[in-house]
Amino acid sequence: MWGVEVLGWENFMESAFGQADAFHAGFILPCVEKSRKIVAEMASASSCPFIFLHDDLASGTGPVFPPAWYEDYIFPHYPEIFEAAKKAGKKIILVADGNMSAFLPRLVELGVDGLMFESPATPVESVIEHFGAPGKFFIGGIETTKLTFGTPAEIKTMVFELMRKVEGKPGFAIASGGGLHGNIPLVNLTAYFDARAEIGATPKDWKSRGKK
Repeated sequence: MWGVEVLGWENFMESAFGQADAFHAGFILPCVEKSRKIVAEMASASSCPFIFLHDDLASGTGPVFPPAWYEDYIFPHYPEIFEAAKKAGKKIILVADGNMSAFLPRLVELGVDGLMFESPATPVESVIEHFGAPGKFFIGGIETTKLTFGTPAEIKTMVFELMRKVEGKPGFAIASGGGLHGNIPLVNLTAYFDARAEIGATPKDWKSRGKK
């Protein structure tokens, strides 16, 4: 994510792939050290059992670069970045947009404890396969596009269909991984939180609570 934020997509992709070794030495390694320090600070300063780390490794269709690029320049650094959090007993939750399906087995191997994912880019079935086990966590399942452009009935159906898929998975938390943006119609937000209340994910008196 540092490369995208600092350089923009075009410069990032040209440098990271066209001059991979130089980019790794001059850009990625300093970012690894900065990320490591930030995670260590969060781990020592917070009583929260989770550390959320955002790294968009993929586009909506899958990995941006060939898998070998990630193995050479990104994934070897994850254990170092996670180290302080792991020693403090924290759980690592990776927040990622795009279709992450190809990376899920590797992320588990690297010590990622949970995934906050964007739907439907990463199918919830793939996430359940790798993060639906005891001790793992996954957050998401709600499609921001459907929240914005769907009907209240479609939104309610989406919530209930999702809950059928994740039944029996205690590490699941329902959320819109793409965010709740300001252009979502109020009637759709109301339908969403009403449905959440029906499944027990939101207090049933959520409307009156908001008026207090």
